[in-house]
Amino acid sequence: MMESKAVSPRRCTHCGREVRDTLHYRDSYLVDFHFLYTGEVEQDELWDEHAAVTRVVVHVRNPRFVFTCVDCYARPSVRRERERLLRPELEDAG
Repeated sequence: MMESKAVSPRRCTHCGREVRDTLHYRDSYLVDFHFLYTGEVEQDELWDEHAAVTRVVVHVRNPRFVFTCVDCYARPSVRRERERLLRPELEDAG
């Protein structure tokens, strides 16, 4: 008999509430969370011989997975925090 691995529930990074999958209906859908994949990035330039161009590849180092429930997403402070995580260069600019 095969054992099934228990999947840990996804929880809001901000309040800890368990978040549910998106429910899809015929004419609408119900979203319970927003997901952000972020982290430090590193750029590499690679030469593409076939296209004779240099390609820039962005690698995410030390990835961070941020789940935000819809209740926390409604809070301006949480949205500002998510924006800083997504675009850290804005924090340096001002």
